[in-house]
Formats: sequence, C-alpha cells, structure tokens
Amino acid sequence: MFDKNLNDPNILYQLAGDCYSRLGKFEDSKVMFLMAAEEFKSSFSFFRLGCADYHLNMLNEAEKELSLANSLDSSCAETWGYLTLVLLKKENPEYSAAY
Repeated sequence: MFDKNLNDPNILYQLAGDCYSRLGKFEDSKVMFLMAAEEFKSSFSFFRLGCADYHLNMLNEAEKELSLANSLDSSCAETWGYLTLVLLKKENPEYSAAY
C-alpha cells in the first residue's frame, strides 16, 4: 500500500519537505512545499510552506501562506498558532490581519 503512494508526487513533495524541515534545512523544505502547494493547492501544503517561511524569518510571505491555509481550512489550530506567531514577530502588524 505504501509503495503505491510513493508514485504520488504530492506525497513525495510532502515527505521530502518534512525530512528537510526535521533536518533544519528550511530553504530546501520551502522548495518542496512550494512545489506541493503550486500543484495541489491544499491547506496542509500552504501551512507547511508558511511554517518554512516563518523559520526563515520571511514573515510577510509566511503570513500570506498561512492566511491562505486558514481560508482553505479554518479548523486547523496549528495554522492559527503559527499565524499568531508571525503577527507577534512582525514589527507593525495590521490589527485585522488575523481575521
């Protein structure tokens, strides 16, 4: 069953991105999650892309990606958490940015 899933590019991008994240290679992780987000447009892909940008201190990009992930699935608490971290880390966040 797992071997069949390895033929799915989305799963390969997600697995590679996760491995890079765990190794602290957030630039490489970003590339993998960007490929997944562009091709499959899932909330999880945009969430992980936003997390990579957060760790790279690319806060404007992270905010956009996490906001998109939130619009695709507003029930994910981790997305809300990272979006909050991004806004707290920014120097002058918009007051309505989290809505």
